[in-house]
Amino acid sequence: MYLDYNASTPVCPEALRAFAEASVFCGNPSSVHRDGQDARHRLDQAREGLAMMWKVAPQDLIFTSGATEANNLAVKGIARERAKAGKRHLLIGAAEHPSVMDAALVLRADGFEIELLPLNSDGQVLAAELAARIRPETALVAIMAANNETGVIQPLTEISQICADRGVPLHVDWVQGLGKLPVDLKGCASASFSAHKVYGPKGIGVLFLTRRTRLAALTHGGPQENNLRAGTESPELAAAMLAAVRVAEDRRAADSSRYQKLKQIFLAELKARAADWSLN
Repeated sequence: MYLDYNASTPVCPEALRAFAEASVFCGNPSSVHRDGQDARHRLDQAREGLAMMWKVAPQDLIFTSGATEANNLAVKGIARERAKAGKRHLLIGAAEHPSVMDAALVLRADGFEIELLPLNSDGQVLAAELAARIRPETALVAIMAANNETGVIQPLTEISQICADRGVPLHVDWVQGLGKLPVDLKGCASASFSAHKVYGPKGIGVLFLTRRTRLAALTHGGPQENNLRAGTESPELAAAMLAAVRVAEDRRAADSSRYQKLKQIFLAELKARAADWSLN
């Protein structure tokens, strides 16, 4: 029995079908001929579909190879751009995914100071600690929506308000929240998503980036994705991601109800078998 859905999920039939249908558009989306423009149209359809579900503008979505690339692009890109104004201090949640944590630590070699935000006994970032640790030179705050190992959900509404009040961009790793929580990107300067966590294929993700948020590109060699992510895009993977996210959203309420029933069964069994445990 496969239970490791936080690591990766099976690909749903809808995503496979969307991939196959988009595969007939063999042109490069950057080409000006008809085949290329047909591929561009399919890519734009996927971008617009995701933007509509998440209530953002299509031009605020950047397709990437997955959440690891999206997190690296956001953390390194925003930090390096804001360093031009002397801002070299980053606040990172102490339990972030390695693709956020390691991306931040790499910046130490460029002279950035990385400060970890402590967590309370429930694994949540303390809003008061965040407010106290933000400085005039803080370039970025990075805090995930939901933890991939513990399931802890962070108080993003409170966190985003603090960041907004202090004029500091907030990056949110939304990977484990997608399909489980209503996506709310208000207050986020950037946010990352991955298809293979929600019944989509591996190799495709999205970075949400508000138009007022500037970042330095990590890859160069083409004007794709608003000049922020060079390289030929895949309409097939983008279409499959849209189909998968739609399936995850359609299933969210029913899955949540089923998870609650499974949770109660698990906790009852745990209570019967183990004496020393706590639930966060």
